[in-house]
Amino acid sequence: MQASTIEGYERCVNKFLEFAQSDKPPIAIFNKFRNLLHERRLSRSTINNYSFAIKCYYKMLGEDISFPFIRPNNQIPYYFNEEEVDGIFRCCTNLKHLDMLKTLFYGCLRASELCNLDDRDVDLKSMVIRIRGGKGGRDGMVYISHDCARTLREYLELRPPHMINGLQPLFYTDFGHRWDRRDVNRMFTYYKKKACIEKPICTYTLWNKGLTELNWFIYPSSLQNFLNFWIIIDR
Repeated sequence: MQASTIEGYERCVNKFLEFAQSDKPPIAIFNKFRNLLHERRLSRSTINNYSFAIKCYYKMLGEDISFPFIRPNNQIPYYFNEEEVDGIFRCCTNLKHLDMLKTLFYGCLRASELCNLDDRDVDLKSMVIRIRGGKGGRDGMVYISHDCARTLREYLELRPPHMINGLQPLFYTDFGHRWDRRDVNRMFTYYKKKACIEKPICTYTLWNKGLTELNWFIYPSSLQNFLNFWIIIDR
């Protein structure tokens, strides 16, 4: 299980225990809490995540709970178009933030993968980024565009070195910490609003837009070459 998944489960359980005002709440309290999540009109996936996290907590206490799994709906998702992506980039006057957003888009990265990047993972000469601990705990390598590589060079020329646990993170906060995926999402939301984009979309949608527009940035040849270049490393 990914560290980010564990952190998410911990947050869910902590909110449940705050609601219950007890570290050993009766199962009836879980049912009330779940009803509250529905009343707040949270997404189906969010309610499922809360439920599974709390189920693990009760299992740790030696109890078992059951609940109906909520199937996700099949609504057509929102996507960015080319003008909207360009608009977000134009609104970003902070070089570090611009570089993070371009790396997300051109590298088709998830927010957690972006936060996990170190300097050693970036090869600007070959315009390649190594992904460590991606989806399913797998490693891989992705291309970036000339534009993204250029912005990365400008950023690295200005960024002071700062080691965290013996590693040089590619991006770190003004407080000297690694970025958290929630902070990346908040930063992205700020620039999305600044670009006057009202679609209910997040960094995951930016990742999907980059993936569907591979012809924008892949070099030197085709999508097939890109897919052949993706390397899965078994641990």
